[in-house]
Amino acid sequence: MMAPRIHIKQKQSRCPACQLHILIVGAGLAGLGSAISCALAGHGVHVLEAAAEIKEIGAGIQVLPNSSRVLQYWGLEEVLTPHMTHPSVCNFNGWKGNKISHLDFHESASHYPGTWYRDFHRADLQRCLMERALELGVQITCNARIRTVRVSNDGATATAIAVDGRQWESDLVIGADGVFGKLTEELLGRSDPPVKTGDLAYRLLLSTEDMRKDPELAPFVDKPQVNYWLGPDAHAVNYVLRGGHLFNMVLLVPDDIPETGASTIEGNVEEMCALFKGWDPRIKKLLKLCQSVQKWRLCIRFGDFDWSHPSGSWVMLGDAVHATLPYLASGAGMAFEDGAVLGECLSRLPNRPNIMKTSPEFLNAKKHALSVFQQCRKERTKMVVDRGNIQQYLYHLHDGPEQQERDRKMQMIPTPEGEALAWRDPGLAPKLLGYDHIADYLGLSSKAAEKEPPRGIPASWYRSEAMYHLERRAIFSKHWILLTHSSRFTKQGDFLSFTVANYSFFLIKDRDGSINGFHNICRHRAFPIVQTRSGSTSILSCKYHGWSYGLKGNLSKAPRFETVPEFDKSQHELLPIHVHIDNAGFIWVNLQAGEPDVKWEDEFQRIDEQPRMQDFDFAGDYTYDHYWDMELEANWKGVIENYNECYHCATSHPLISQVSDLPRYRVEPTAGYMEHHIFNKEQIDAQFKRAITYFFPTTSVTVTGKFFYIQRMIPVSATKSKIENEVYRHKNATDKEFDEINTFYRQVLEEDKELCVGAQSNLGGGVFVNGELHPNKEKGPIYFQNRVKEIVMQHRGKEEQQGEQEIWPAVPKLPGTMTEKLVEEEQFCSQVESASCMTRPELAW
Repeated sequence: MMAPRIHIKQKQSRCPACQLHILIVGAGLAGLGSAISCALAGHGVHVLEAAAEIKEIGAGIQVLPNSSRVLQYWGLEEVLTPHMTHPSVCNFNGWKGNKISHLDFHESASHYPGTWYRDFHRADLQRCLMERALELGVQITCNARIRTVRVSNDGATATAIAVDGRQWESDLVIGADGVFGKLTEELLGRSDPPVKTGDLAYRLLLSTEDMRKDPELAPFVDKPQVNYWLGPDAHAVNYVLRGGHLFNMVLLVPDDIPETGASTIEGNVEEMCALFKGWDPRIKKLLKLCQSVQKWRLCIRFGDFDWSHPSGSWVMLGDAVHATLPYLASGAGMAFEDGAVLGECLSRLPNRPNIMKTSPEFLNAKKHALSVFQQCRKERTKMVVDRGNIQQYLYHLHDGPEQQERDRKMQMIPTPEGEALAWRDPGLAPKLLGYDHIADYLGLSSKAAEKEPPRGIPASWYRSEAMYHLERRAIFSKHWILLTHSSRFTKQGDFLSFTVANYSFFLIKDRDGSINGFHNICRHRAFPIVQTRSGSTSILSCKYHGWSYGLKGNLSKAPRFETVPEFDKSQHELLPIHVHIDNAGFIWVNLQAGEPDVKWEDEFQRIDEQPRMQDFDFAGDYTYDHYWDMELEANWKGVIENYNECYHCATSHPLISQVSDLPRYRVEPTAGYMEHHIFNKEQIDAQFKRAITYFFPTTSVTVTGKFFYIQRMIPVSATKSKIENEVYRHKNATDKEFDEINTFYRQVLEEDKELCVGAQSNLGGGVFVNGELHPNKEKGPIYFQNRVKEIVMQHRGKEEQQGEQEIWPAVPKLPGTMTEKLVEEEQFCSQVESASCMTRPELAW
C-alpha cells in the first residue's frame, strides 16, 4: 500500500500591520528553508547572501524521512522529483569489503507514512529551494556579507550591517551563516569558535561512465544504493546522483589540515589513496578515477546558549548553532526542521487589523514565538550532535573485540539500542526519522504532550450559528468535496442532486459525455431546478415560471422575455460549480465562484494513484446498489471526529471488536485526508478486510472485496447533520455476503449515531467546555480540529481585514453597476437587522 501524502502548506494571508519584515543572513539550506517557511507564514522575507552569486557548489546530500516530510510540506516534492535518486538499500561493510548488515530503505520509510529516503546533489536541492522562495515572493540579495546585527533601543527592530557599510532594517533577523559564520559570536558578545572533531572529509564527484565498464563497480550505478565501509580511524560512504551520471563519494579520515588557515583546502589524490591502502579493492578502483579532490575540516557546535536576542528581534539557527558531524546524514535535516518550526511559530503571531507589530502585545508574542522555537529545537539538535559523535567512535573502531561486538549487534534481529546502523536503532530511529515539526509545535509529540496535553475545541464551536455560517464561508464554499462515483452516470441526462451545508447543487451528464455541475438555483427567482435526488432528463426546466436550461447550463427558454428589450440569455446561465473526476472515477466539486483558491492536486496530492484506490476496479467490478441516509441531532464536526478514531470501538462497537485487532488500529492524517489502518484478527474471514479513507471535509470511502460505500457526513445546521450512504456491490458478492456486510455497517452507524447525539446534548448544555484528547488514539480528531481551526481563523482574519465584511467565496461576482446597487441594498438590510437587534427586549439591560 502506497503511503499517504504529506499535507502541503498554503501561504497564509496576514494583515499588513501584523506582517513582519524578516532578514535572513545566509542563502544556504538553513537560510532558504527558513525563507520558504516564513514566507508561507505570511511574512515578508529578504535573504542576504555573502557570495557574489549562488552557484553550484557541494556534492551529495542524503534526505531522510524527517527531512522529506518538511520538503513535501513546503510544496517541493514535484520540483525535486527530477533531481532525486531513489536508493533501495544501505549496505554496511567492513573495511576489507565483508558485508556486516543492511537497511531496506523502503521498509524503513514505511514506518513513517508519506516519507522517503532520497539522494540529491546539493546544488540541485539548493536551486529548488531558491526557486520556491522566489515563487513565494522572497527577495534575495547577493554580495552582502554581514558583519554584525544592531538591535534598536526599544528592541522592536534589528539592523543587519554589511562589511561595506550597507544596512538593512527589519523586525526580525534570522542568522543562518553556517558553522564558520561570525554572527553567533556577535550575538553572544564573545568568542565562540566551532569545535574541531579530529576528522576531515575528502569529497569526490566521479563520472559514472568508466564505472559502468567495470562489472564490480557497475552495480553501484545501475542499482542505486548507499554503501558504507567502516575501518580503523576512517570510513567511506558513496551513492549515485543525477540519474546515474555522477557518483558521490566521501572519505572520512583523521584531520591533518594545518591549525591556522582555511578549513577547506586542496587535497592530494595520492595521499588520499594511500590512506585507504588495503581496503576493499572496489574503493581502490573508485579512487583511481579521481583527478582532484578537496578536503574539509569537520567541526561541530553544541549550541549551549540562548539562540535569540532578549529583544526577540534576532535569532540564530542551523549549523551556526548546532553543526553536527555528517555521520547521521542529518545536518541538512536539522536545518530544514529549524526553518519549518520557526515558520510555524511565526505563523501564530497576532493577525488582526486592530493590532500593530510594534505594540507590546505583538512584541511579547514575537518573543514567545522565539522561545517556543528554541524549546522545540534545542534538545533535539543536541541529541543529533551527541549521536554524531558516538557514530564517529563506532564507525572508526580498530579490528578487535569492540569492533566484533559492534558488528554482532548490527546483525542481531531485532537490533538493540545503540547499534551503529543508527537509522534502524530502536532507541533513536523513531525519534530521528519520525519527527513531525507540526506535532512538535502543537504539543503532540511525547515531550510536548507531557507539558500540555491536547484538548478539544470548545463546546461553543458545536452549537454556534455564527460559527456554522463561518464554516460555510471558509470551508464548504472553498474546499473540494468528494460526492459520488462517475459510474452513477451511464447516459446523457443522468443527474444527481446534493445539499451540503445548505448549498444546493446538482451534477448532470451532457451530450458530450462530460459531467457538469451547477447550483440548483433558477436564475430567475431562485426556485430549485432539480426536484429529486436522482433521475434523467433531456432538459432542465424550472416549474416556477418555466425557464429551461440545456445540459451545459445555457438558458434555452425564458417565456415571454423575448419581448423584453436587451434581455441577454447568455447572462442568465445556470451558476456553474467546479467538477473534478479523479483517476479512480470519484467525482469532486468545489463551489467557489471563479478560480478555486484551493487546488485539488495540492489538497489531495495524487491520492487517486495510491494502491488503495488503484487496486480496485470501481467502475468495472462494482455497481451502484442503493442509497440510505440517517439524520442526527449533532454538529457535523462531532460526527467527523467520531468517525476518525477507534478509541471508542472497544466499548461501543461489538462487531468491530470481534473482527479487528483494536490495539493496532491507527489513523494516519496527512494533507486533505486520513487513512485508517485496520488489522483483522487472524481467524476473521477475508471479506472484513477493508480500506477506509476519510477526505476532508465531509466524505469517507470504505472498500472491501464485497462492496464499497461512500459516506457523506453533511452539516444541516449548527446542531444537525445528515449521513448519506451510497452503497456499491461487487459483481462477485453473493446475496448472503452483501447482506451481512451491509448489516454490519448499518449497526455500526446506528451505534455511532447514539454516541454523537448523546455528546451533542451536553455540548449544548453550557457546562462542558472541552476535554483532554489522547495524543495517539485520537490523532484523527486532533488533526481534524486543527485543520478546521486553521481554515476558519484564516478566513475570519481576511474578513477582519475588510472591515468585518463577510466573504462568501461561492457567491458569483456581478457586473459593476449591479454590484453597486446590490451593496447599497445589502447595507440597508444590515442596518435594519442591527436596529432590530438593539430593540430586542433581552438586550434592553
